[in-house]
Amino acid sequence: MKLGIKIGLGFAALLIISICLGGLAIFNMSNIKTKSTMLEKEYVPEVGIANQIERSSFRTMYAMRGYGFTGEKSLLDNANENIKALHERLDQAKVLGDNSPNLKALKPAVEKVEKELADYEKAVAETVEVNAKMDEYRHQLDSSAKEYMDNCNDFLAGQNKKMEADIKAGLSEEQLDERLEKITVVNDIIDVGNATRIAAWKSQAQREPKIIQDAYTNFDVMKEKFAELRKITRLEEDIKRIDNTENAAAQYKQAMVNFLDLWLKNVELGQKRGEIGDSVLAQAREVAVKGMEGTINIAEEAVSALGKSSNIMIAGLIAAVLIGILIAFFITRAITKPIFMGVKFAETVANGDLTQRLDIVQKDEIGQLANALNNMVDKLKEVVGNVQSAADNVASGSQELSASSEEMSQGSTEQAAAAEEASSSMEQMAANIRQNADNAMQTEKIASKSAEDA
Repeated sequence: MKLGIKIGLGFAALLIISICLGGLAIFNMSNIKTKSTMLEKEYVPEVGIANQIERSSFRTMYAMRGYGFTGEKSLLDNANENIKALHERLDQAKVLGDNSPNLKALKPAVEKVEKELADYEKAVAETVEVNAKMDEYRHQLDSSAKEYMDNCNDFLAGQNKKMEADIKAGLSEEQLDERLEKITVVNDIIDVGNATRIAAWKSQAQREPKIIQDAYTNFDVMKEKFAELRKITRLEEDIKRIDNTENAAAQYKQAMVNFLDLWLKNVELGQKRGEIGDSVLAQAREVAVKGMEGTINIAEEAVSALGKSSNIMIAGLIAAVLIGILIAFFITRAITKPIFMGVKFAETVANGDLTQRLDIVQKDEIGQLANALNNMVDKLKEVVGNVQSAADNVASGSQELSASSEEMSQGSTEQAAAAEEASSSMEQMAANIRQNADNAMQTEKIASKSAEDA
C-alpha cells in the first residue's frame, strides 16, 4: 500500500470521526430546535391563554359579585366585557388546540369551559332579571312605607288637633283619656312601622336576610295595634285612614316577602355563579399547570439533550485525538523504521561490506527503495568482481612477459636490439598495467561513492 494511501486513510479516519460528531451535533441541535419550536408555538401560548382565561374569569366573578350586591350597571357592563374577553380567549385556545397535536388536554378543557361559560351567562341573565325585580320591590317598599307613614301622620295630626279642641272645650277626663289612647296607639303603630323599615334597610346594608325574617313579627304587632285602634275610633274619616294604613302595611309586608324571596334566589344564583366560576378557574389552572409541566419537561429534555451532546462531543474529541495519535504513531513508525534500516544498510555498504541485504518487505515507496538498494549492491558486487578478474589477468600477463624477457636476454647479442625493443614494449605494457590498476582503484572509489550517495 502506498504511503500516500496510508496517510490518506489516516486523515480519512479522522474526517469520518469529525463528520460523525458533526452529524450527531446537528441531530441533537435539530431535536432541541424542534422542542424549542414546540415551546414557542404550543406550550408557552397555552400557558398564556390559560392565564388570560383565569384572569378574565376572576374579573368577571368580581364584577358579578359586586353587581349581585349593589345592582350597579357599571359592574354588570364590566362583567359583560370580561365575558366577551373570555369568549375571545376560548376562540384562541380552540385554534391553538386544533393546530397543536401535542396539547391533548387543551381542547377538552376548552369545550368544558365553553359549556360552563354558557351556564354562567344564563346565571348572569337570571341575576339581571332578579335584580331588576328587586329594584321594583324596593320602590314598592318605599311607596308602601310612605303611604303607611302619611296615613299615620294624618291620623295623628287629626287626633292632636282634636285633643287641643277637647281640652279647650273642657271635656271630661274620660273623654280626654280616650283621645290620648288613640294618640298613643298611633305612635306605637308609627314606631313599629319605622322599626320594620329600619330592619329592611339594615338587612340590606349588612347583607343579612335573617333581619328581615325576624321583622315579620312586627306585622303581628301592627295587626294588634290596628284592632286596638279600631275599637276606640268612630269617625268614618279616621276609620278610612286606619284601613289605608293597614293596606299599606299589608303591601309593605308582601313587598318585603317578595324582596326576600328574590334576595335568597340572588344568593343562590351567586353561589351558582361562584361554583361555575371556580370550575372555570380550576380548568384554566389545570391547563396552565399541564402547560407548565409540558414546558418544564421539554426544557429538561432540551437540557438533557444538550448535556448528552456535550458529553458525546467531548468523548468523540478525546477518541479522535487518541485515534489520531495512534494513526500518526503507526504511520510515522511505518515510514521512519524502514528509513533508519536503509541508512544503516547504506553505511555498511559504504564501509565496503557488500554481503549485507536490506530485509524490508513492503509494497510501498519504502519497499521500492529497499529493492533498489539491494539491486544496487548486487550490481556493485558484479562490478567489483569484474574489476578484480581484470586485475588478476593483467598481473598474470606481466609475469609471462617478464619470463620471456629473461630468456631473450640470455640469447645472442644479435637479438639485443630486439631485446631492447622488447624491453621497451615491456615498459609500455607495465605502464598499461599500472593504468589498469589505477582504473580499478578509480572504479572501486566510484562504487563506494555510489553506495554513499544511495
